[in-house]
Amino acid sequence: MGRRVAILLDTRPRADFLRGHARDAAHLPANEWSARAAELPPRDEPVDIIAATPREAERLAADLLARGFAHARASDGFEDRSEEGPARTVAWRPASALVRCAAMLPAHGRALDVACGAGRDVAWLAARGLTTIGLDILPDALARAAVLVRAATELADDAPMRPRARTAYVCADAVRAPLAAETFELVCGFRYLERSLFMQAARWLRPGGLILWQTFSTRTPVDCHPRRTLFRLEPGELANLCNGAGFRVLEAWEDGVLDGILAAREA
Repeated sequence: MGRRVAILLDTRPRADFLRGHARDAAHLPANEWSARAAELPPRDEPVDIIAATPREAERLAADLLARGFAHARASDGFEDRSEEGPARTVAWRPASALVRCAAMLPAHGRALDVACGAGRDVAWLAARGLTTIGLDILPDALARAAVLVRAATELADDAPMRPRARTAYVCADAVRAPLAAETFELVCGFRYLERSLFMQAARWLRPGGLILWQTFSTRTPVDCHPRRTLFRLEPGELANLCNGAGFRVLEAWEDGVLDGILAAREA
């Protein structure tokens, strides 16, 4: 089997990138990797590094390998400067459930991302056209989310991941979040489990609104996060939680690591 198409990551300073870069390159200056780690590619994806020189690209690829990235290497096309201006793509990826269910999700209205973390899914939802609130109990996570979304607003005007709707953030425990009833067209959560939230999500959603959830199962390898079974789903549990909260299940899947569901609040 051939190597998967690599994410092309240009690591030069912004001024150099704007003057010329490869058309499909994402941009994240090497000196900002630590502060903007959430914008790096997924660790299991192949990554080709572009830098000012081949030697610098090789050094940065080795840095990524040392950080646990499995397939980083210096790009063969480091001299490609065929496009000018801001990037049209990003190196990070949203939750796989969003990609899987994209065709069934609303394209306007309001969305809530519970335990939003570093904000990748907030940015994806805003790029889709949904006014999105990121909810998290950790202030530093929300600060990182704001940085990531702000960086997405600097993409080219026609970039698919450029936000097209407003974003906002609420720092609160999800169970006690001060959110009004029947506010959202979509409530979602990824890699997070609080079983009492499914009843709460039904209250937050407008009639006909959707819940999209994906998190770890008891079939996730025992040496992987989270180690406590309390935060892992039993087979079929996600569907039971949605049914118990009055949702109608539209699609459910269990892939051995992450269980997911898309369900609708009855009108």
